[in-house]
Amino acid sequence: MLRRTPRRNATARSASRAAAGVLAAAALAAVTVAGCAASASQPPAALPAAGSAAPQTSSAPAVAVLPADAPKFAIPSDLHLVVEADSTGNAAKDSVLLDAAYQFYGFVEAISTGNTKDANFRQWTTGNAYAGLSQSVSTWKSRGERLTGTDRVYKRTVTMSADGSQAAYSACEDSSQAYPLKVGSGRHDTNTAGRGNYTLWQGTFTKRASGGWVLSLIFTKPGASQCVVD
Repeated sequence: MLRRTPRRNATARSASRAAAGVLAAAALAAVTVAGCAASASQPPAALPAAGSAAPQTSSAPAVAVLPADAPKFAIPSDLHLVVEADSTGNAAKDSVLLDAAYQFYGFVEAISTGNTKDANFRQWTTGNAYAGLSQSVSTWKSRGERLTGTDRVYKRTVTMSADGSQAAYSACEDSSQAYPLKVGSGRHDTNTAGRGNYTLWQGTFTKRASGGWVLSLIFTKPGASQCVVD
């Protein structure tokens, strides 16, 4: 069931202005599109449960390095995206993690350009996820804003379905060092989101006929305890 309410739209706009996570800006819009089972307290019923994230360690985590043949993403030079590797050693799961990184880059690229038709965004995002995240891109564009600073994705986990056709993906996002920038002005707002900067992202990736993975459903929760860094 498709539901859109003024209250949820207003919340999504507020989240984008406070930079309470790039994905948090899309949280309520995407959950609304996902269906009646979605709520602020639990993921959509269609989502398989992802594995629990491992506790943080004091050692510096490895950062995912995109392969030499990775697509090019138009990310502004003042915006730094840090996606931790979280490699599993399992070929199927690591394939999902790579496409999840591409999807994140493609989404941020779309926010930066204000264009929901960007090829990278459309290639790695489909269905309910595309509908919800497109609303977020449009919100940023309507405010004449994009993201600047540093945005980090960490604690990434993958759980494969029994038949290998779907994968439950879970990640945390730290946007405490990210800010909404007025396009063309060089000025950015103050980030006042606090714990809301730490966002849990859970999604379903579906395997394409070509063998790659595309995000088809998302759920996000700003301020999730398993993501907050004190």
